[in-house]
Amino acid sequence: MTRPRTGTLRYEARPISLNASYGHHRRQRTEHVQEWRDTFAMLAQTVPRADRNLEAVYVEVRCGMSGKTQDIGNCYTSAKAAIDGLVKAKIISDDTGDQIRRLTFYPPERVSPAEPDYLELSWTEVVEETDG
Repeated sequence: MTRPRTGTLRYEARPISLNASYGHHRRQRTEHVQEWRDTFAMLAQTVPRADRNLEAVYVEVRCGMSGKTQDIGNCYTSAKAAIDGLVKAKIISDDTGDQIRRLTFYPPERVSPAEPDYLELSWTEVVEETDG
């Protein structure tokens, strides 16, 4: 059996909430998305070439925040931009249902004020079982 390829990238910044992104002007929202997409594309450059161009993946999103934490899934705006960074870095070819078979959000972790807020994106390659 082939072992699935995996990876994890972490950006230490407070994810923007979906609620906050609705209140922002379109240009401000665009700047945020561009920052997160480009940062995750840059972080993905550390992923070995052999672990890129994956056909299909499962994606997990984790975040940690000091102070008031967001509702689960409320970091969607930042997570979507981070996934776009994986596409830009050619970890996956697209972010459709053909490539991302499952997207899981975990409840935000409360971190101490001394620790940085973060968003962590992990992926696991989908390995199809074949009869043989």
